[in-house]
Amino acid sequence: MKIEHSSIIKTNSFFYSITPKERFSDNLELSLFLRGNNTDGNFERGFIDLHYQLIDNKTEVKRFFIRSEDLSTPFKFKINTGDLVFKIRIGVYFTRKKSGQHFHISLIDIFESEISNFITLPLLKELIAKDEKVEFLEKIRRLDSENLESILDTDLPSLKALMDKGSRKVFYLWALSDTIIKMTAKSKIPLSYLDDAVELFYHEYYDGKIALGFNP
Repeated sequence: MKIEHSSIIKTNSFFYSITPKERFSDNLELSLFLRGNNTDGNFERGFIDLHYQLIDNKTEVKRFFIRSEDLSTPFKFKINTGDLVFKIRIGVYFTRKKSGQHFHISLIDIFESEISNFITLPLLKELIAKDEKVEFLEKIRRLDSENLESILDTDLPSLKALMDKGSRKVFYLWALSDTIIKMTAKSKIPLSYLDDAVELFYHEYYDGKIALGFNP
C-alpha cells in the first residue's frame, strides 16, 4: 500500500485525514514534508491523531505532537498498531502564508516495526494495571525475540494474572496471542510457543478477533 497527497499551502493551517479501504497493515510509515520556496522557519507546530477501533466498537484517539524543528527535514513517523487504526488525522500550522509551498504526505507499508531493548516486564504490568491498551500492544510488538521468550518462559503466570481481570482479559490475551502468532510465523521464536498459545489462549484470541472486527 502507498498513499500520497500533496497540497498547496493557502492558509496558516492545513488538515488532512487518511482512512483505509478495509484495514491498514500493522506496520506503517507516515512521512510529512514541507517543500517549496523559503520554507525555513515557516512551520510552527502540528499533530498526528491516530483513531483506534478497540473492543466492542469502543474508540480511542492518541495524539502525537510535531515540533517546529521536526519538519526541517522530511519527518517520518512509524506505527506498529496500524491494524487497529481506522483514521489518521494530520494537522499542521504555519507562521504565515507563503506562495509556492506544498505540504506532502506519504503513507506506506513497511515490513518490520522498530525493536526496543528497553521494554521491561514491570512496564508491561504497569500498562495493564492502568488499562493502557494501545500502549501495551505497541510495546509488546516492539519486543525482540529474546525478550519475548524470556517473558513467556519465566513471567507469563504473573502477566496473565493481571490480564485475567474483568474486561481486560479479551484484549490483552488477544494482543499477546497475536504477537506470538506473528513472531512464530516469521520464525523469530520457536513454534512451541505457538502450541502453548493455542492451548492457553485460543478462546480469548478468537473472541478478541471478533470483538475487534477482524474476520474470524
